[in-house]
Amino acid sequence: MLSDKTDEFVPNTQQPDELADTDFENVDTTSKQINHDLPCLHCGYNLRGMAADKRCPECGMEVGRSLRGDQLRYSDPRWVRTIARGANLIMWSVIAFVAMILLGIVVSLVLAENHAYVPDILPIIFQLLLLLPAVLFAAGVWIVTIPEFGVLESSGWSLRNVLRWAMVFFVPISILDISLHNVWTMDATVLDLAAALVGLVVIVTLFLYAHRLTIRIPDYELAIQIRIVTWGDGICLAGYILLIVFVHASGINRTINGFRDIAVLALALLIGLLVFIIWSFILTIRCRSASYAAAKDAEQTCATGSPQPQEAA
Repeated sequence: MLSDKTDEFVPNTQQPDELADTDFENVDTTSKQINHDLPCLHCGYNLRGMAADKRCPECGMEVGRSLRGDQLRYSDPRWVRTIARGANLIMWSVIAFVAMILLGIVVSLVLAENHAYVPDILPIIFQLLLLLPAVLFAAGVWIVTIPEFGVLESSGWSLRNVLRWAMVFFVPISILDISLHNVWTMDATVLDLAAALVGLVVIVTLFLYAHRLTIRIPDYELAIQIRIVTWGDGICLAGYILLIVFVHASGINRTINGFRDIAVLALALLIGLLVFIIWSFILTIRCRSASYAAAKDAEQTCATGSPQPQEAA
């Protein structure tokens, strides 16, 4: 629980009178001992043979915590609150991006209506401003993917690591792409494709990560919708990327019939992508609300006596 005097997290060392939310299906009803292999969520120690109301001898985490599973209400409330803040940043980054796009459309219409001169620097400034939501989005993703406090993470390439590395490359590639197009006026087709591919990885892995978190809330209806949107966004983005590569490589845009066919396919992909983007935005708002609700649940669980992991002696 949180200390009244400081922000330091103080583990509750009192043993609960009962573990009402614990699944005792694999616990011997006579001895109250675990009768199957069960790794500790914090350190991976095999808890087989231990009593459900005891603590892991390696790290001090309550055995019942590992029995309950990994629902967010039993996680460290500081971590759940942190991922909620990250989800909040992601939501506002999307709002900022849409607002800037709408602003650009309005400015373009006003200038066209008045036949005003458009300075060459204006498109560059607009695209640079679009980097602000991108940076905000990257910060939100980085916060959301902070490792869970007190839980052992498997070694190797996890979904969280892939998402973080993709974000590390996405922002600088986007900046370089804009610079090549507008500052140095160079052909940046390869860089365009690289930015698109990294963006595809970011979108797909972010939604897969969100799917895992919503399962842990648990909100299965939200998780199902996230899975559908993951496939929809992924297929539309991948199709668009392949279409660009095909057009660039084949030169089909030089023929009228070929251009018409490509335009119809591109329009279909664009409409599908627009539908899934709107759906994604709605789900982003729902994930943000669900994250804050989960944070409150975790704080209440902690305050009512669910012990948290202690440092190993």
